Amino acid sequence: MDLLVSVIKRELNKYTSPEEVIRRGFRTIRKVPQHIREVDRSSYEPIVLSIGPYHHGTQALLHMEKEKWKSLDFILKLNCKRSIQDYLKVTAELERQARNCYSEEIKMERKQFIQMLLLDVCFILVKIDGSVITAMHDLNKYGRSAAQEVNDDTTVQETGASLRPVNSDATYVRSLSAKSMNQHEEFVLEMGLCNEGVSSSTAGRNNVPSDEKPTSPCDSYIMGDWYSISAWHDLFLLENQIPFFVIDRIYRFVMDDITIDTSPAEKTSECVEDILRHFPIAIEETERPTQFHHFLHLCHMYLRPSQKTGEIEEDPIRPGLTLQDNKRIVSKLACCLVAGVKQLSTMKLRHALLDIKFSNGVLEVPCIPIDENTESLFKNLIAFEQADPRFGNDITAYIVFLSQLVSTPEDVILLTDHGIIVHMLDSDDEVSALFTRLTKQVSFGSDDYYYLNSLCWMLEVHYQSRPNRWLAWLWRNHFSNPWLALAVLAAVIMLLCTIIQTIFTVLAYIKPPEA
Repeated sequence: MDLLVSVIKRELNKYTSPEEVIRRGFRTIRKVPQHIREVDRSSYEPIVLSIGPYHHGTQALLHMEKEKWKSLDFILKLNCKRSIQDYLKVTAELERQARNCYSEEIKMERKQFIQMLLLDVCFILVKIDGSVITAMHDLNKYGRSAAQEVNDDTTVQETGASLRPVNSDATYVRSLSAKSMNQHEEFVLEMGLCNEGVSSSTAGRNNVPSDEKPTSPCDSYIMGDWYSISAWHDLFLLENQIPFFVIDRIYRFVMDDITIDTSPAEKTSECVEDILRHFPIAIEETERPTQFHHFLHLCHMYLRPSQKTGEIEEDPIRPGLTLQDNKRIVSKLACCLVAGVKQLSTMKLRHALLDIKFSNGVLEVPCIPIDENTESLFKNLIAFEQADPRFGNDITAYIVFLSQLVSTPEDVILLTDHGIIVHMLDSDDEVSALFTRLTKQVSFGSDDYYYLNSLCWMLEVHYQSRPNRWLAWLWRNHFSNPWLALAVLAAVIMLLCTIIQTIFTVLAYIKPPEA
């Protein structure tokens, strides 16, 4: 019994220690629960690229490891003052803090974890920085002979937020020599950071097989749209993240003492803005986020409402509305809200995707583009919110709201006609089914607050007005089709003419004209 007591106390101390409490605050990269993953594994698991430890080593993703080694090779060429030892040392300093960012225990050995971080960061740096890609092409295009390289000086030219090797950068290119590369290989092998089965002659050469011609790092960026789209898809998965502070630190280390006009955070924000360019974004260039945990978190920040609709002070006589109340209200109002042109409009001013407004009987909903990647993106954003309440529930509330508005293909057609939905799926049925799938396994507390609470309350008040309901019914049943509208108008005119004729007939009978 004493032994059991000792074990329990030890476990309690382990999970309630101050260090553990601090670590909980760092945990921003979580795994999707198994029962949710089983519903749609493809939305949560990478297609071509593993980033971070959760999917590291997956057989189907091993091909991309070669691309990461190419990116590391290029980063080493960007700053000849830094050796592979320097990069490993900096990455090792961040290892413990990086591990604390993952909710699951990472069982990878220290050396393997450090290697993974360094390779992933190098790949991301090359991926997000367009000027780095330009430098790749320049290096490939203007590479010079070894005889010239030996006698030249090292010159590095600053290009925006990255370094570009210029034509006189001979010593820099000289780092490609066998001697320099072998030094890197020996150190990497000594540290045990190479994959098993990789010989010393190939470890520093991006793991290119002996029968394969060595290629430039930029070759990985001309593999076509499929590769590019799949890679970006994978970078926005909840389980496929690394802490941004690691990227930031290594980026600044590469830059050395060069003045940086654009910070790594700003460069990443530019990149995410480009990826989300089809979505309404309210954040101005001068207001770009600089504090975020990872790529998905940054995406979440861009899509959130620019102004909380629900931040209006609660009316004392207005009851609080839960998500279930809102779903009931929106479902009940769906036929009314999508009844005609006056109920829907696309927003004209700069706004965020989640900026939904209702005023004077007009529901303003920003345009949402939908393609084959939309489901995965929003499922991961919802999982991000569901896994950590610190990040709110705005995306989830928005998706639930829309799912009630587009519960049928006919609703999708109407919203599409009004420019609120623009989709590239095969049919309107697929759009409706997509929103139904997005709301599966979504759970909320009964007392949770949602940014659309006030809006749903205004919709309820509007719906309770009988004239509004009658007008909506009339519009839906008689004015949705132009020919029906003309028929109704003709009937009204005939009715008015009949009434006028009847009035004149009665007046003539009551007071006949004098002879």
